[in-house]
Parts: sequence; structure tokens; C-alpha cells
Amino acid sequence: MRILIVDDEPLAILRIEHAVTGFEGVEVVGSASDAVEAADAVRRLNPDLILLDIQMPGATGLEFAATLVDQGPEVIFVTAFENYAAQAFEVEAVDYLIKPFEDDRLHAAFRRALKRRSALGEVTSPTSKPARYEAAIWAPTKSGATRVPVESLEWIEAAGDYVLLHTATRSHILRGTLTGLEKRLDPTVVRRVHRSAMARLGAVTEIRRDRWRRLSLVLESGSVVAVGEVYQAEVERILSRL
Repeated sequence: MRILIVDDEPLAILRIEHAVTGFEGVEVVGSASDAVEAADAVRRLNPDLILLDIQMPGATGLEFAATLVDQGPEVIFVTAFENYAAQAFEVEAVDYLIKPFEDDRLHAAFRRALKRRSALGEVTSPTSKPARYEAAIWAPTKSGATRVPVESLEWIEAAGDYVLLHTATRSHILRGTLTGLEKRLDPTVVRRVHRSAMARLGAVTEIRRDRWRRLSLVLESGSVVAVGEVYQAEVERILSRL
């Protein structure tokens, strides 16, 4: 199992590397000090498991982990803070370890991650794809349901237990999550650009940066969608190829 360590404290990385040593079947393939470095490392190194801190410069570990759900790597949070456990498991973390931890506690988390990946048969690896993506989404109406073609979407917004499907002329609401929709939609057509938003790449007409270098997308209707910090490099790379 290939492991990536993400922590902004070099001593914490060394401590984790030491704890990993001697556990059969795991290998530390790299480390990163923030979410931007971690996103690049995930693309380059294709880790099976990420040991992830929560409090880091820029995006938090929770925000970064939200970008990884259903994308391949498992996540174990390793943090000095006890009060983020509920949010950690909302992004499907394998485990939540409080610093300082005993080596046995980390090894138990490794075994859980190995069992989870074995049960999944590696079907969530970044190279795997569903056999068929949906061409439309059925949204409820007062009288039944209406078919919303994916090609008519501009962007999709998270709203608690619901998602809003925005087209150029109207919006539709349905119960569900962005993570659930990501499984159903072709990522080369509709892409996660923020922990709370997805955008249809073909609807993007302009990329903007404000004075603080924050990225946003202008869509065909004139709507503007903010791009999360951890998504910016990947969004720019993909759009540059269109």
C-alpha cells in the first residue's frame, strides 16, 4: 500500500514515517506540507492511502479530503484536534487519529484501510470508470419529474441535503449530494470545481482571477462560480486542453 503523508510540520512527518517503518505491506512514497502540494503529489504518485493533517496553510485537510471522495486514495486523518471527527467521517475517512498516537493505533488504521481497499477490489482507483455515465438527471416537480439533460446544465450547487441543478433558464432541486452526482456524471463533461459546486466545462466562457489570485469561472449565462483553492491547478489544466 503506497502512502502519502500530508502535514505542515516536518517533525510530524518524520514521526509518522518512523511509525510506518516495519509495518509489512506499506511504503511511504512521498510527503506534502499543504493541500496544493498534496494535490500534485496525488496526481504524480497515485497513492493508495493519505495520512492527512487538518490544520494546514491554505485549504484545510477536510477541504482537501472532500476532493478525493470516490477518486481513489483512502484517507486517515492524523491531527492534534479532537473536534473535527464528525466532519472527517462525512468525507469517508478510514480513521481519525489524535496526536500523539501509539504505533499500534496507526497500524490498526492501516489494517482497516487494507481491508476496505480489498473489499472494493480497487474499483475506486483513479483509472477506473463507470461503464456508462448518465446523459440526463431526473428532477422532481409538483406533478412528477422532469428530465434535465446534462448538456443543458451550467453548474450544480450543494445545498445541505439537496443539490441545485442550474441551467441557463432555470434551476431544479433534488435530494442528494455532489459526491453522489460525481459517480453518475462524466468528469470530462461535468467537473467538481469547489467542495460545494460542479461546473459543465463546455459552459465555461471565461476564467477570472481577482486581486488575491482567487479563480472563478464565468458561464454562458453570465453566472460566476468560484473555484476552490485545492481545485484551481487541475481546473486550469483541464480547461487549457479544451
